[in-house]
Amino acid sequence: MREARPRSPLPPRARSAPPGAPPGSAARRAFAVAALAAACGADPAGRALKAPEAVTPGDSAAPAEAAVRFSPPAARLLRLTDPQLRNAYDDLLGVRWEGALPLDYDLHGYITVGASEVSFAPYDLELVEAAAWSLAEAAVPDAAARDARLGCAVAAPPTDPALGPDLACARAWAARFTAEAWRRPVEVDEVEALVALFDEVADAAGPTLAARAVIAATLLAPDFLFRAELGAPHPSDPGRRRLSDHELAVRLAFFVTDAPPDAELRADADAGRLQDRAAVRAHAERLLDTPRAREALTRFFAETLDLARIATVEKDPVLFPEDSPALRAAMRAELEALFQEVALDSDLDLRTLLTTEATWVDPLLAQVYELDGWSGTGWTTLPPGQDRGGLLGRAGFLALNAASTRTSPTHRGKFVRTRLLCQDIPPPPEGVVASLEGVDSSGTLRDTLEQHMSDPACSSCHLLMDPLGFPLEHFDAIGRWRELDNGLPIDASGELSGVAIDGGAALGRVVAADPAFGACMSRQLLRHATAGLEGSLQEPAVDALTAHLEAGGHRFQALVLALVESEAFRTASAPISGACADADEGATRACETACGAGVEVCVDGAWSGCDAPPAPREACDGVDNDCDGVVDEVPLRSCDGGAGVQVCEGADWSTCARPAPAAEVCDGADNDENGLVDDVPDVVLTPFTFAALRAAHEACEPAGDTVTGPCNAATNRACAASGCGAVTGLGPLGVDLGDDLAGLACLNGDAAQVFTVSFAALQAQHPWCDPASPVSADCNASIGRWCAAQGLTTGFGPLEHGADIAIVACTPTASTHTISYDELTALQPDCVWPETRNGAACKLAIHQWCAAGGAATGHGPLENWDNLAVVACLPPGAP
Repeated sequence: MREARPRSPLPPRARSAPPGAPPGSAARRAFAVAALAAACGADPAGRALKAPEAVTPGDSAAPAEAAVRFSPPAARLLRLTDPQLRNAYDDLLGVRWEGALPLDYDLHGYITVGASEVSFAPYDLELVEAAAWSLAEAAVPDAAARDARLGCAVAAPPTDPALGPDLACARAWAARFTAEAWRRPVEVDEVEALVALFDEVADAAGPTLAARAVIAATLLAPDFLFRAELGAPHPSDPGRRRLSDHELAVRLAFFVTDAPPDAELRADADAGRLQDRAAVRAHAERLLDTPRAREALTRFFAETLDLARIATVEKDPVLFPEDSPALRAAMRAELEALFQEVALDSDLDLRTLLTTEATWVDPLLAQVYELDGWSGTGWTTLPPGQDRGGLLGRAGFLALNAASTRTSPTHRGKFVRTRLLCQDIPPPPEGVVASLEGVDSSGTLRDTLEQHMSDPACSSCHLLMDPLGFPLEHFDAIGRWRELDNGLPIDASGELSGVAIDGGAALGRVVAADPAFGACMSRQLLRHATAGLEGSLQEPAVDALTAHLEAGGHRFQALVLALVESEAFRTASAPISGACADADEGATRACETACGAGVEVCVDGAWSGCDAPPAPREACDGVDNDCDGVVDEVPLRSCDGGAGVQVCEGADWSTCARPAPAAEVCDGADNDENGLVDDVPDVVLTPFTFAALRAAHEACEPAGDTVTGPCNAATNRACAASGCGAVTGLGPLGVDLGDDLAGLACLNGDAAQVFTVSFAALQAQHPWCDPASPVSADCNASIGRWCAAQGLTTGFGPLEHGADIAIVACTPTASTHTISYDELTALQPDCVWPETRNGAACKLAIHQWCAAGGAATGHGPLENWDNLAVVACLPPGAP
């Protein structure tokens, strides 16, 4: 049963439609806007706002999808996320795993989408292997627990040990256990392989260890660690695949509860009942009323608002002494409580999130809101006169989208535009410096930004963001109300799509009334649930879900139920190309690439391949060749037979640059013709082949993400093995996909000193350096501070790492500099604060920035705040 909670001041949901509500879709939208405007105004006492009146739900039938032509994402495998793995362990073994697991990757806003794009690196496999064996030992601690779990006395009788273990007992248990663990029926040969493992281990070490071995092997199988959404040919559409009952059960359970199917859902999958939409809906309704659904769907909301970042957004302690981890936790708790109350507990119109004055606060947050005399934790209403409205006026949202010392109308407006309305902000035009440096700052921040926007090159982007952030200027960087900015009155006016806005509450009402808000929520829930970024062929599914949302009174649970019944949720597209034995000769099916939609044809039993425009390799030509939204992300290429480097600048390659005189390299030759062999400087820029890096560490993939632990290790090992005094290296600083080359900066003992340090020592410098994610901005800061504490200026790494220790490099000859991310973005457009601050593009930009000032290379960011980075530049050093 759901735990009893204090009642919120939110009103109950209206259960019937208002009289005279117009029936048509366009009329419904107009009526919703009108009802919202009438219902969302605060009363004179400033109490909680009423929910927008319910929109006419119409008849109970779902809007027809048969006439809508769309194609779902292709069939694929998806890695289980951290919460999904923990819940699966708990359900299967009754043991809660609290140890480390592979990190989840946020892609397009959601870790479910990231899970569809990643596999397991070697370090990840070490983590899940450790978890599997630890869980097996906890589940089977002794012989009594073993027999209780297996349901029989598996050991050989003491009177005749030569008989060996009871394999019939082990076989029956293995069949039950694997079917539940792998979330599908299992084959005889799969069970027999585990029985053979049991028999072999039992013979060597006894049946207790044998049972543990079977459990560990089951948990390490791809069938457990991944979920398959492959489907079978759709009977009415050979280009589409219908998810099987078990695949649909797994998708439904992990979407709604972040956990495997429970016994009821498995039973209906086994019986083949889930092809009936009504059965799927009934299970979804049942699961929605469970604690796990509350946790899972709250995680969706938290990812939509990027709430995890609240914990790391520190404020200037002088300006904001109230800031603390406890306050930031209260900020997040308030926003999550609002979602739970509106979307799950009271099942209200979702737009109430943007308008209500109800709040869930503790004493720390109550001080920010100036709720005098509040001493408990629970529901109340915001004080009158602060013009906060819904979540856009809450401290969590405001602090998250502000700098450490001041507000940021640009960041706040960008969030509203991109995450609540799903509208893109184009990148700054090439060559534009986004810094406010040099702009008159004697007025309010709004005055400064409006001067900045007077530049036509800046206005195209800022006009999409700042007018949505200006209405929130009465709230400072932690969300406190203020009357003045820089000693001057605040102008809190703005606009959205031509609608004037004045203040935070008005901003919430206008965003709630915009049809794009409902469409955006539908789009993001579809993206999260199906674990894929929607393409043009999925747009009809977004439109259909939006119509369902409107018809259901903008209720979140109605949207969830409409989604699980939809074809977008129940089907997958067949992989591009491959056999088409299930289709007639000449049959066609829809397909798409990153560059557009097309069709492919069944010819001689095989699909011909998609005729949509292919996604070619990116070229330096000012065109987004590979259709990923970024132009000319090719950073460099080799030239002059590999002796020089060219950089992509302004849609063209720069002239071939090589050090003059020729740089000395460690090759047994006098490259610089100074009469000395291999008198290399302290820092040597050297190209290494992809093969050499992979040989140094097989998990480093130079053609992919190079800011990883394996690539750090590969760089360290490759440079240290190159001789001539090199002890470690920085990089890869850039890659040339055409020639399979990566640029490294190898450092000798004067430029770098290598140390082994515990993660505890690093965490003493910066507590958020996580051993489970050591290649991060937080660990950069820890390593830099640790090296500085040794009197060695700063440092980088980890070069290598284990569970408790890291190997780091300190750079005593480096000089440190504070620069803006705008400067780095101008060098590498993919280097963006804060999203990619620790990515490969920023590493290359730092190298280029330092090199432009006469240094050999650079590393960082050492520290980050308010669009600023601290970087270290390394001089070449004397040979």
